[in-house]
Amino acid sequence: GSRLEDAATKAERSAVVKEALERKLALRGQLRLLKERAEETEEERRERGLREEQEMLRELRRMRERFGQQMDHIQKIRESNERMVEERARSTGRGVETKEEKLRRVFEEIEKFDRDFFTSDQPTKK
Repeated sequence: GSRLEDAATKAERSAVVKEALERKLALRGQLRLLKERAEETEEERRERGLREEQEMLRELRRMRERFGQQMDHIQKIRESNERMVEERARSTGRGVETKEEKLRRVFEEIEKFDRDFFTSDQPTKK
């Protein structure tokens, strides 16, 4: 039965080869799938990064806008206070305010700034 044995070993060999090829193809398929998923998540990660960056920029713009409005508001208060001081100085006939008046005015400005800037989420209306 040498011919039969040869045929059997050939059949076994081809079965082993066939199985190995199938396994290789399956692994290649899994690898391709994993790669696609990895690329997909990389792209998603990039998109999320861009979204977060844009949101941060929007928030920064909002803060800058709010801060600008607060600064405008403070400038108006300062100008208004200076006018009041000038008017008071004219009406009393004095050209210069006392140190106490100046300190009181400065502290009032600071308190107003704290109230307007640090406690409100909404920008102060111009």
